Amino acid sequence: MTSETSVRGVLSAAFIASVIALASGCSSEPGAHGGEPLARAASPIIAGTPSTSDQDAVVLLAIYEAGQLHGTCTGTLVAPNLVLTARHCVSATDRGALCNASGGALQEGAVHGDYAASDLYVYTGVDGVRNVYDPNRAAARGKQLVHENVSTMCNSDVAFIVLQSSVQGRIAPLRLKGAAREGEKLTAVGWGLTEAGDLPAKRQQREGVAVNYVGPVTLDPASTIGLGDSELLVGESICSGDSGGPAFSAKGAVVGVVSRGGGGAANPSNESANCVGRDVLNFYTHLSNKAALVAKAFQLAGAEPRTEGDAPGVGVGESCKTNLDCSSDACVKGTCERRCDDGTKCALSEICKPFEDKKICVPAPAPPTPEPAAEPEPAPVAAAAAPSATTTTTSGCSTSPAGSTSGAGFLLAIAAIAGAAARRRRSA
Repeated sequence: MTSETSVRGVLSAAFIASVIALASGCSSEPGAHGGEPLARAASPIIAGTPSTSDQDAVVLLAIYEAGQLHGTCTGTLVAPNLVLTARHCVSATDRGALCNASGGALQEGAVHGDYAASDLYVYTGVDGVRNVYDPNRAAARGKQLVHENVSTMCNSDVAFIVLQSSVQGRIAPLRLKGAAREGEKLTAVGWGLTEAGDLPAKRQQREGVAVNYVGPVTLDPASTIGLGDSELLVGESICSGDSGGPAFSAKGAVVGVVSRGGGGAANPSNESANCVGRDVLNFYTHLSNKAALVAKAFQLAGAEPRTEGDAPGVGVGESCKTNLDCSSDACVKGTCERRCDDGTKCALSEICKPFEDKKICVPAPAPPTPEPAAEPEPAPVAAAAAPSATTTTTSGCSTSPAGSTSGAGFLLAIAAIAGAAARRRRSA
């Protein structure tokens, strides 16, 4: 939509109450403490199924505080060293937000300050949660945060994390021109807490999530609650822990980023009830109006965005035809190779070498094998002494009864065989 519209009677009282109570979709670690009161929920993607390795661009984002796990969100790799997520996943914010169609905050929604980028850790794979308690096993950690200079989540609940090193996984393309279409079916992917209050063992997805409205639109004339021009709205699909996660188009491009939601039945013992039911409304932020933000993030990452229509990049070691096929943007002799431009370490048996306008890891050459040492000439053999019936001892060594006479030397035959074993140099 290009102009604001009004939709009467969309919002229920339950929605208006629960969207504040739901902490913008970010899940907390049981027993965690910190400046942001992260909500707990008891479901992952609602009515979801296990995510597949084709969606490995979707990563688990862990927020640490004073060395302790503080909360988790979802993010998407959009370059080897760049993650797209929600603003409230990288900053301390109010617990929720009610906004109007102009992008203004009606209730809560304030941004209080950023987390340290280095306190944000990325875990990859469909079962990436298995390592979430150990920062040392993260695939990467944050280096720099990129977001709009605004004081509210409304219409701006999106951010990028430039990573300290590259992640060698799949890379998702982005829809940068045009928002979602009303009625378009998307696939929601993310991490949420299980019904027992724990993170699920596997990343989750839900297909066929319909777009109900695209902003700017006023959802409730009485309260003026609505969607800004960078927001879209869907129904039941996501819950706490899925914040920052993507909604994918049929072509695999990120159409929106999970922001906030609610509207289900209240249940003090099970907060995921807010995420279930036909009255649930969930908000996503899209990038079609965020050209300056996108340009800055990719400039800092030293990368170019893949756009809708480009295939998601495949990982290191997978087959390719062009650089664009690879997450690393480095297709060498039909195989995607690992990049090392930003200081990412190669394997022990590899070295970092220039390739086109980038650097890649290649096998380290073996050191040259040294030439075998020449055998020395054998010592001249002394003439044999005349036989004798006596035994002569020379320099303490006895000869045979037919040994040499006194003053004659004894034989020393020395053969020197030099072998050189080439030791393969190992790179650090």
